[in-house]
Amino acid sequence: MIVVIACFLAVSAVNAEEMVNSTNNVHDVGESSNEPQSIALNPEKLSTTYGSGKYFKVKATDSKTKKPAGNVKMILKVYTGKKYKKVSLTTDSNGVAKYSASKLSIGKHKIIVKAADTKKYSSKVKTSTVKISKAKLKISAPKITSIYKQNKKFKVTVKNRESNNAMKGIK
Repeated sequence: MIVVIACFLAVSAVNAEEMVNSTNNVHDVGESSNEPQSIALNPEKLSTTYGSGKYFKVKATDSKTKKPAGNVKMILKVYTGKKYKKVSLTTDSNGVAKYSASKLSIGKHKIIVKAADTKKYSSKVKTSTVKISKAKLKISAPKITSIYKQNKKFKVTVKNRESNNAMKGIK
């Protein structure tokens, strides 16, 4: 019985040594889980009208393989003048993250993009701009004939020419 226990301990010690050697071999190859994955962030420049429904897009690609990097968390700093708002985004399986920019105030906005998890991803900080201009309107009204002081209502439709959506709050 003592011999069986001694053999078991010897086999366990050999297996443990093989496991240590195999992990050392993997580490020697240069693959380290501690190194952050290098990604390239490519923000687009956007010029649109207010309320158009367009998105500001950032594409994340793996710097080594040049393939899209999915599920990358990033932080956008959207500047309006000197004030900014932080926005957190995550890329989809195609490596694209979207931010609805058409509701930003009219004017030029600076956007700074960087990776959120610096332990997992390394990337350069990128800057882009979004220009929001006034929406061009499309006004339509039916042709009607009415008599003075007759209580008929006149309905006018005001739409955004670019998105063809009805505009709210127009007086």
